Amino acid sequence: MINHEVAQEIADKTTEIIGYNVLITDDTGIVIGSGDKDRVGTFHEASVETIRRAVMTWHDVAAAEQLEGVKPGVTVPVVLENRTVGTVGITGNPDEVKRFGMVVKSQTEIMLRESLHLRMALLQEKALESLLQDIANYDPTIVEPAVLAARGEELGYDLNLSRVAVVVDLARFADLANSYKSQIADSRPELELQSLKVGVLRTIKEVFNGDQDLATSVGTGKYGLLHGIWSPEDNADALHQTQILCDSLAESIKTRHEIDVNIGIGTLARSIAELKMSYHDAWGALQLGKRLARNRQVFRASEF
Repeated sequence: MINHEVAQEIADKTTEIIGYNVLITDDTGIVIGSGDKDRVGTFHEASVETIRRAVMTWHDVAAAEQLEGVKPGVTVPVVLENRTVGTVGITGNPDEVKRFGMVVKSQTEIMLRESLHLRMALLQEKALESLLQDIANYDPTIVEPAVLAARGEELGYDLNLSRVAVVVDLARFADLANSYKSQIADSRPELELQSLKVGVLRTIKEVFNGDQDLATSVGTGKYGLLHGIWSPEDNADALHQTQILCDSLAESIKTRHEIDVNIGIGTLARSIAELKMSYHDAWGALQLGKRLARNRQVFRASEF
């Protein structure tokens, strides 16, 4: 459950901070991260007892000599979601290093929890990208609509709800990327661009903040959104309310990220087949709007 790269990063950082070697094991006692790289991959016998008892253990020189792969120090359990997933060992005189035990344990659990949440968020984002792509390519002769509906339900979205597809395109994104790359040599243009893209997606989700608003990146500087409509009786009103949100979104992105966007709004959809049409209509409206109404940023398929 503990990622080896994350374990090594934590071991390196905590070793540097406290001045004593820190190692991290998995739930079988195998060292997966250590300030002393030679110990990675070895068996740390003291961790087995620590995991079994779920309490801090310590071992002086005499005790360490009786255990495989163990040096004098303390070993504390690492607990995530009420499960002991490994240990943290601190090498040194037990009387001196045990005062660091609970602090290092707490810091390790926080960093592991953040890493786990980040990985889950990335997996969720990839799943949403895949789902939207499959909706865009939906073919009823190949995939039953119930299959896509079930995938949406697993991710927390009811695809049988009336929706309007919205697409967002960052204006002149290629020029922006080139300008980032032409900056001073010690800059990190890839990281800055990634930060911009993530920030724009966050802004989209803040404006379209309904529980059923599905938003994700769909390409370089491009985003797709399936906006849930709770009162679909009046098509014109639903599209009007969607346009109000899109106008607000364009203004928010300009203010926060200093970049213009073009936004396309599709038609009201009441099924997965119609949702596919709405999504493609939104892209069509965006492309036509950019050519025919350059003084605007938001375009509705119904206009064309």
